[in-house]
Amino acid sequence: MVVKFESSTYADYDKYLEYKAQAKKRERKRVKDYIKSLATDCLFCGETENLVFHHVNPNEKNIDVVNTRSKKKANEEVTKCWCLCESCHTKLHQRLCDPLPSTYDTRVTVP
Repeated sequence: MVVKFESSTYADYDKYLEYKAQAKKRERKRVKDYIKSLATDCLFCGETENLVFHHVNPNEKNIDVVNTRSKKKANEEVTKCWCLCESCHTKLHQRLCDPLPSTYDTRVTVP
């Protein structure tokens, strides 16, 4: 719901801007918490801490999951990803570990 200053109950424009900034922060925190709730255990080692989303096919990547501002876009991107801990994610990019072919279809499912 977009509220313009003219139709708001605020008499001071600075307080109105402060309210809008706080509302934006609350919304971003809500979406980030939602994205964290979508994370599962690491696909390779089973770790449950420091998890990141790795796009299986970089060509399908539209946006970075962490910087998403809506739940709908987050759901769309997360379904294209594996959930990995930071250590395994780094190893994967450095080609120190190679995923097994059986894991290629194992992506995060959105409830």
